[in-house]
Amino acid sequence: MRSLKACLSVIGMIFLLRNIFLFVNFHVIFNNHPAGDPSPTAGRLAVTPLNSNMTPPAQLQIDFYGGSITVGQDFEDYKKKRFSALVGEQLGVFAVNRGIPGAGPRPNLICGITPTDIIISEFRINERSANVLNQWYDLACQNAKHVVILDLWSWLTPPAIPGKNNETATIKSFLERQRNSLFPDTCNSTSFSILSLAEQDESNWQCLVPSLFNYTVPNKLTGAFIPKECYKPFYNKHCEKEKVQNYSSRHGRRNLRPQVMCRQNFRERQHGQPPYHEHVANQLIRHIKEVVFPTMHNSTNSEPKEVLSLPVSTCIGEWGEVGGNWDTSILENFGFQISSPFSGRVDKTTLNTNIVSSSVLLGCPVNHSLIQIGYVAHSWKNETVTMSVETGTPSNASKTVNTRLLLGKVPFALRLLRYTESFSAPVNVTLLNKMPNAWRLS
Repeated sequence: MRSLKACLSVIGMIFLLRNIFLFVNFHVIFNNHPAGDPSPTAGRLAVTPLNSNMTPPAQLQIDFYGGSITVGQDFEDYKKKRFSALVGEQLGVFAVNRGIPGAGPRPNLICGITPTDIIISEFRINERSANVLNQWYDLACQNAKHVVILDLWSWLTPPAIPGKNNETATIKSFLERQRNSLFPDTCNSTSFSILSLAEQDESNWQCLVPSLFNYTVPNKLTGAFIPKECYKPFYNKHCEKEKVQNYSSRHGRRNLRPQVMCRQNFRERQHGQPPYHEHVANQLIRHIKEVVFPTMHNSTNSEPKEVLSLPVSTCIGEWGEVGGNWDTSILENFGFQISSPFSGRVDKTTLNTNIVSSSVLLGCPVNHSLIQIGYVAHSWKNETVTMSVETGTPSNASKTVNTRLLLGKVPFALRLLRYTESFSAPVNVTLLNKMPNAWRLS
């Protein structure tokens, strides 16, 4: 019999005003057990002869973990056009998209993941903590036969300047862990491979921007529009095919900084259009055919991964398509509603309010006792709010939480999922105040 001593109630919050909203998604975590240190053993990097004719094993499943790029935000029919769907269709495999915008792998570490054949790990943009990445790679390799570390780039977060150190946190963390044999014993049968489009496209990414991030025509879904003038630095003779390799080294990033009128389009410069997903899918399909399938074919381990241990946290809510029953968490409600006011998408259904002083009392299901609040933190102060978390436990009876993301001066609005400390259930969460510009136009 499984005895749960911790739970995670994933509850998204959006504080609304005037049909414009601030996105403040938060999770409530209940956890009594600190994560243990991994046992030192080997992990292995796939080095396999190329074989583009290799076919996938029967009934293969690929799970895609990542952020908003993996989810496929900001264009119509995204579930059919995002790169995970294209990979699944072209390879004839079962593709499961498990992306969560702005979160990194932290929700997966809390909620756990299910066994699969291949995991695509896309966290270059959303996660730079070596500690978090190390925990994620341990979890991933225990639940998959092969893990692909996929490093993507965007107009907003481009590749490194050629000639500079372009080893990202995602790749560096893996290589150090692999080199020092720090993977758990349960990962001995799992192979890894690296596909870095950030490195592959470092010499010509500027030439790809106009086609992969084309917002010169208003986006049908969001209405976003980027003037043609913003693309002028990318159109020149150095993008001709025979000279494209020299383009980045001659011009670098400095001459390609967006004009003032273009800097507000940070969201669009992060999220590519369908051609961007086609570009990622094509490279990923080739990598899977030439590296992953041969590696799995040559592996002596053909048995499916088994669940080694169930997560001690229970996740409730729709954010990130977690699922669960809201009724087990909401004990009292004054001013909040369960809806998806931003996009109407089911996977963004949240607990939300547009009224300062609204409050909600949250509890745990049976056999759970601790609650931890996760929320989307904002780098711009004017987009933040303050909430209070109250509990009956004397040691942390009341806590004021501001949703400011402290990263110093950031030239664009950055939003990442962050967590509070744990609180004894039940807890009462109240919206105390919101900054004047604590909203984002949809």
